[in-house]
Amino acid sequence: MSKLTCPICGAQTVVKNGRIHNGKQNHKCTACGRQFVEDPQQKRIDQPTKDLIDKLF
Repeated sequence: MSKLTCPICGAQTVVKNGRIHNGKQNHKCTACGRQFVEDPQQKRIDQPTKDLIDKLF
């Protein structure tokens, strides 16, 4: 089992910090205070879609 590392500072002093809205485990780095999810699955909005949204507004 590999230790979790902070994506910002690289420290391995990470503790569990509840869950996010979709049930994934949230973690907090005790060194820098950053909160993060181990395996985020963010859906990025591509530039043509952003342009269309701006046009519609």
